[in-house]
Amino acid sequence: MKNTLRYCLLLLALPLISQPLMAEKMDSVAVDSVDSHFLSPAFQLKWLEISALPLHPYWVQEEFGRSQLAVTQQNGDFITAQQAEQESGIHVFSEGIRKVNGFWLEGGFSYRKVFSDSVGWNLSRELSSNPYYLGNIKKGNWDKDYFDLYLKAVRPIANEKLLLGIGIDYQLQQHARYNDTRILINYYDLSWDVQLAYRIGQGQYIGLTAGLQNSDEKGGYRYYDDNNESFGAEEYIVYNLYGLGSFDLVRRSRYYQDFHSKRFGANYGIQKNHWRINDEFTYSSSISSYEFRYTSGGEIIIENIGDYKLEAYHNRFYAERSQSNWMHQMVLLTKVEKGKDFNNIFLGANYFYNAFRQDLIYQLSTNPSRLSFTGKLGVEQVSKQDHNASHAYDYTNIEMCLMAEKGWDKADWVYKLNVGLGYRHNLNANIDVNAQYENIVSQSIVYPEWIYGSADYLMPMVKMKLEKYLKKVGLQGSIGYKTSIAAQVRSMEASLYTPDGRRDHINLGITILH
Repeated sequence: MKNTLRYCLLLLALPLISQPLMAEKMDSVAVDSVDSHFLSPAFQLKWLEISALPLHPYWVQEEFGRSQLAVTQQNGDFITAQQAEQESGIHVFSEGIRKVNGFWLEGGFSYRKVFSDSVGWNLSRELSSNPYYLGNIKKGNWDKDYFDLYLKAVRPIANEKLLLGIGIDYQLQQHARYNDTRILINYYDLSWDVQLAYRIGQGQYIGLTAGLQNSDEKGGYRYYDDNNESFGAEEYIVYNLYGLGSFDLVRRSRYYQDFHSKRFGANYGIQKNHWRINDEFTYSSSISSYEFRYTSGGEIIIENIGDYKLEAYHNRFYAERSQSNWMHQMVLLTKVEKGKDFNNIFLGANYFYNAFRQDLIYQLSTNPSRLSFTGKLGVEQVSKQDHNASHAYDYTNIEMCLMAEKGWDKADWVYKLNVGLGYRHNLNANIDVNAQYENIVSQSIVYPEWIYGSADYLMPMVKMKLEKYLKKVGLQGSIGYKTSIAAQVRSMEASLYTPDGRRDHINLGITILH
């Protein structure tokens, strides 16, 4: 019944979300043609990176609507043991910004259908830093549905002395595996944020933000073939996984996992002459509880396995400068995460997670968009420890990527070619597993995960685009291909799987500007 109500809420919210997507530009003069700027690399980078908070539509301050249909496929052996050998999907989304009766409104709707084939050691929705999930040896095929609705509304107050923004994001997901061991997972997530900014000078604002996020995930597994339910059927046995190498065998067929997060932040923004700068800092603290539930004597019995706490620090810096026919853009992203659990089975903290990532992006592009150059540099550090199983590993990587896009006008069409090359190089990697505690989880999950995370690889990519602009509509068709090619991979004799070879990605898309 709860799931039915949640899908009804999704449908009821669509008219509200469609307002910024389809509404007429009530506070601006209508234009005679669609601006190709909205499909440019410069606008795309600004749209994605200028802000992640509710004031986003005010900082962008451009009215447009965009809808897309995309088809994706990927396959190859350069994966962990818990990723799909082959995956295909379809993605439909619509998003946009409109200024309506003094409000800057941004909204979007997204639906994704994903088919994942031959996934091993994972009977959960999505893998993350959270140590609690289910797995089994037998590989399975998944059918996944993702729904997402979001709305951001900004109201300038007192002649734009104050800016008040509210953001809401509502997600529903359903994941089903259709061969033994079969599992059905339902997930929902609701988050909201409030942001208030005060003008301290011409074009300068400082602000504060606060938000909450709540979600729950319910899963239950079963067997079509009763013979597979026997503990003698080794491939079908379900494991409770508690970290890197800690596990036991499942005694209950249903699990429940909830998630609660609080976040706070501050921001500074300035727009002056040809400069625009925006900086956002956000701190979040979350806790997730993992439980097994079963019925005994007509009563629901709850067995609390453990809690996982995660603290995260995010900083987003965006700067742009317009200079004659050129646009300079720079983005600096910093993320620090620290997680630990309290395991009720082990009566204490067992799993510890630490991660650091920093990315620098610089982009130079022309206006109109017929030439652009993009450079990316990233550093990533990850460490995990499982005290009960005496397992620990860490690695540090550096990533580089260069991309260029060139466009040509021919008759009423625009042709664009985008090429790029990325490279990841491992700077340091260590793994420590006490031989006395090495087990099937070490050999099947931990070793392949560490090998993949510390591997060097090349990533060449190419994308072709074809654009056509009419009086009220802009059209873009695209086809893209990229591949990850393992360059240097560590080997471990005890590992039952070694990520190697390559991973190919193909993307076909049709985009409509409206």
